[in-house]
Amino acid sequence: MKASMSGQLMFTPDLENRFSKARLRQAIRTVHLLLVNVRWRGPVMTRRQFEAAALATVLTASVEARATSEVIARQAPAHYRLSVDGLRITALCDGYLNLAHTLFPAATEQHASELAHAAFLTPGPLPTAVNAFAVEAGGRLILIDAGVGPSRGDTLGRLPAEMRAAGLDPALVAAVLLTHLHTDHCGGLLDADGQPVFPNAEILVAEPEWQFWSDPGLAARAPAAMRPMISVANQALGAYRQRITRFMPGTEPIPGIRSVALAGHTPGHTGFILGSSNDAVFIWADIVHVASYQFPRPEWGLSFDVDQTAAADMRARTFAQAAGDRLRVAGMHLAFPGIGHVVRDGAGFRYLAEDWRPLR
Repeated sequence: MKASMSGQLMFTPDLENRFSKARLRQAIRTVHLLLVNVRWRGPVMTRRQFEAAALATVLTASVEARATSEVIARQAPAHYRLSVDGLRITALCDGYLNLAHTLFPAATEQHASELAHAAFLTPGPLPTAVNAFAVEAGGRLILIDAGVGPSRGDTLGRLPAEMRAAGLDPALVAAVLLTHLHTDHCGGLLDADGQPVFPNAEILVAEPEWQFWSDPGLAARAPAAMRPMISVANQALGAYRQRITRFMPGTEPIPGIRSVALAGHTPGHTGFILGSSNDAVFIWADIVHVASYQFPRPEWGLSFDVDQTAAADMRARTFAQAAGDRLRVAGMHLAFPGIGHVVRDGAGFRYLAEDWRPLR
């Protein structure tokens, strides 16, 4: 870039190729103001100083453009807060994974496409949230599930960063309640080096779940697709082995947080009820994986259900109870922040996401 004696700005082709025309026009306007300042107020800067200032203006505009593009390419930090009976709950998103209809053995491509279309989604693999929930209670920071961790690609493993963005320090987590030991719930207990992400946390897991995954003969009996999950579960349990507490479903593993047996997806699949008023939140873990499929068709189980028949029966019963009792539900795979209600809809059900609420 250079300025002629007549004051005309000339840009080299290289400069025009590197920076957007809009940003160059903005820079030109700024530089022209500099020129006017020079002409009307006298030679307050040398020609070399002027050219340097003009180039700096263009470069600054370009940096701002790139920074803006980088921000636009990402969603905002994913956390959402609510207060329930003295508990401060923060919904957090670890990221998302894509689930194809082929993971649902009872689904046909045509029916799956119809359900996706009815939900205003593009048929095909559907982006599915992976959520976790932080609870601040009695001066303690408690986490319900830990996300996937760094093992499943760049769309996941964001939980520690999302916690920090929400002002929650992973090092201050006192306890992690696990709904079950699938990788997208316990993998985030470890970092890329296999070290604990929550160095001061106690890990609480239902007794039937711990018994199932810690069985030394499980890998030999399990399908090949399940073996990586077994490995991750045992790595996570091993890293925290001195700080694992097992509880029976139906008890309060932490005062004020009641556990609920939801066996089927896994033998110790567990939900948690936070609070006791009408505003209480029922975190139902993995009752649902793809809302647009499973609310209208509760019988559609996932291939990763340990017992698909039991899981489908539990889903139908849980939907019926949530709809009948007007329960406020939260799920690890409901669209973030994953909080809403269930209503009956013909022979099936429908999910109503909760409206945004101010923090009280």
